[in-house]
Amino acid sequence: MINILQYLYYHIYIWLKKKWGEADDPKHTALFGITGTLFINLISIIIFAQKLSIIDLLIYFPKIPKIIIVVFATIFLLVLYLLLIYKGKFKKIIEKYKKESEAARKRGILITWIYIIGSYLIFFESVRMFF
Repeated sequence: MINILQYLYYHIYIWLKKKWGEADDPKHTALFGITGTLFINLISIIIFAQKLSIIDLLIYFPKIPKIIIVVFATIFLLVLYLLLIYKGKFKKIIEKYKKESEAARKRGILITWIYIIGSYLIFFESVRMFF
């Protein structure tokens, strides 16, 4: 799982750095992008499970204080920060994947964008189904 996160991080980081350079702080922007995408994946899974009557967690959502959701998201972000950036880990990730072949790089970029776009489409569909 960590390799998948690293690979996604690498491709998002490289894209951001090429697009806007260091001014956009690509190492942190990529982290926020991955965190947001993973968080909406989690929400989508909960909504689909609710729709399929596997779990009934959504009855508790209105009762959960917003601060709890913020704390959970912050912990999620912190864990990803520790896995991907802390103590220069992002530099090791960049070095690890920059040696990939041109064909592997193109395939990785395609997979990354399919994952990101697909995650958001699934999220919007799950929200539409729920409401």
